[in-house]
Amino acid sequence: MDPNSHSEADNRSIGALRIDPAAEPIESTGSLISGQQELDFFKKTGAHFQLAHNQQNLGVLGKLFGSNSSAPTNIAGFVIICSFIVIVVSLFFPGNSDLLEARKWLIGLITSAMSFIFGAASKK
Repeated sequence: MDPNSHSEADNRSIGALRIDPAAEPIESTGSLISGQQELDFFKKTGAHFQLAHNQQNLGVLGKLFGSNSSAPTNIAGFVIICSFIVIVVSLFFPGNSDLLEARKWLIGLITSAMSFIFGAASKK
């Protein structure tokens, strides 16, 4: 075969081709999205991926108390809340000397946790 020869199909014009009635039309969306919208989309998607990645690495206690930077403060806050609840509940049982001693320890624990929180806040 001669490489310069063309088959009969190559010589047909586009108007002579058969149209498929079952074919779906292609809708042209054009340029409905600006470059800034595309950048915003990728920034938001990247932030969402980073958040999902961090949540997977936190573990159970990390999800409860937070990441490395906020976990100590969150734990101290949790200790304050739990101690305060125990003190309030212990007030409903008056006359018990053991509860009086426990209240003293819990008040000391609350003040220590609060000094930790305020001390950590002043370092930042």
